[in-house]
This record gives sequence, structure tokens and C-alpha cells, in this order.
Amino acid sequence: MRFKPVDPADLPDFTPITPAASSCIAKIVVDKREMRCAVSKEIDRMRVDLKDHRLFSLPYGQFPDAKTSAGIDLEFRTLSIGDYVLSDRVGVERKTTDDFLKTLLERHELFSQLMDLKMAYKRPLLVVEGEGGQNALFTSRMIDPASIWGILEAITIGFHIPILYTNDCAETARILCQIAVRQQTHERRAISLHGKRSHMTRKQLQEYVISSIPDVGPVAAERLLRRFGSVEGVIYATKKDLLGVDRIGPKIAEKMRMLLSAEYVSEERGKHAQT
Repeated sequence: MRFKPVDPADLPDFTPITPAASSCIAKIVVDKREMRCAVSKEIDRMRVDLKDHRLFSLPYGQFPDAKTSAGIDLEFRTLSIGDYVLSDRVGVERKTTDDFLKTLLERHELFSQLMDLKMAYKRPLLVVEGEGGQNALFTSRMIDPASIWGILEAITIGFHIPILYTNDCAETARILCQIAVRQQTHERRAISLHGKRSHMTRKQLQEYVISSIPDVGPVAAERLLRRFGSVEGVIYATKKDLLGVDRIGPKIAEKMRMLLSAEYVSEERGKHAQT
């Protein structure tokens, strides 16, 4: 058997992060696979006004004025987990709408990637980028909307990972810079790399997702998955079906149905609804 030699450049790099350049107000560590992505180019154009702390994008061809504004320093690394590191506690996984669905449906890597992110960073974040924002997930492919809602609920409720939706690379760059500046300047957070990829099996990931539902522990999660065959099967199970599983009483079954069928309302939507 012949083994392909490993390129040292492809191995995760955990050497200490160098401080941001003197002309920059914050630093973002970027995975090398994102080097050709337009997000990195947009971050390179972002500036922070030193007077009013306003974040703005420098017009193409215009040179920055170091006396009135500061930039965002970029450092490219081979990251084991995530695509962007914004502080010692914030790691970001970025997906285009198409990549989100491919990683979920074809490569079956989405949950394992998010699990690694959650284990490595105290404030993990998923950014889904695509024209139309969240709606693009429901319109780009012929997928039952209930399945998409189930996946989003599993990520936000099961994994406790917030999701931000952006329309394009410019919006993604802006939100990454906003978080990096707030973390490193306002909250005085350092920036460092965390973690290695886990080796959790699909079975373990499925049990983790279901057991994270309130009042459903590991034992009940395993019994639910055995009964209904998949995470999706548990999501679609009726209250009557759930009551047929040992350790699932009326209160837990009712709570599960309310949680799994409730519409997801982001904080932004909730604020708009109150005004």
C-alpha cells in the first residue's frame, strides 16, 4: 500500500498568533482555504474611523489615511476548526447557501464540523452567506421546508450555535470585522487558536442532538432514535408516537412537540415584532 506524503503546509498551525500590525485596530485569523474567497478581500478594505469608531469600506483604488482610520490585520493559517477566529472565544464557520446544503446532504459533515466548533470555542458562530439570506435555504433546492426548520432548530437549540445570515461577501466581511473589533478592542479579548477535530461517530452526533432537547437525557435519546430511526424521524414524530417510547411521558412529549414545531424567531425579528 502506497501512502501519499502529508504536506506540512496542510497541517494545523498552533504557533502563537502575532500581534496586530500597528496600523490595525484588530486581527482576524483566516483559514488558508479562504484565501481566494472574496470575504478576505473585503476584510482587507475595511477601516475603523478613529474618531467616531465607525466601520467603513475603503473605495477601490483609494489609499487609507493612517492618521484618521485603522485597518483589520489578516493572518492566514491552516486551521483545524472553523474558517475565521475573531478572539480567544469566538470561532466562525462560514457557509454559502449551496455549501451549507452540500455539507449537510451530500458530504454529511455539517454536524461534525459544528460539534468541533462548539467544543473548541466558547462563542461559536455559523455564518450562512447567500442572496436572499435565510430564505435562500428554502428556495435553492426542492427540500421540504419542515426538514430545513428541523436542521436549523437542531443547530440553534441542540448545539446552541447562533446563525447569522448575510446576502454577500461584503456583508460577511463587515459582520466579522464588527465582532473582531468589539471582542479585541471593547472587551479586551486576546486572539488564539483552539482545538483539534473530534472523531465522534454519526451515532454519537445524533444522540447528542436529541439529548440536548430539554428533559431528554442520553438514555431517552438513544431510545427515541432506535424507535424512529433518525433525527428527522424524532422531529416528525407525533405526541402519540412519542408517548410510545419508554421514559417519555406526557409532559416531555408535549414539550418536545412544542419545541420542535415552533417557528424559529431570531432576536432581530423579535425586536421588530415588539416595535
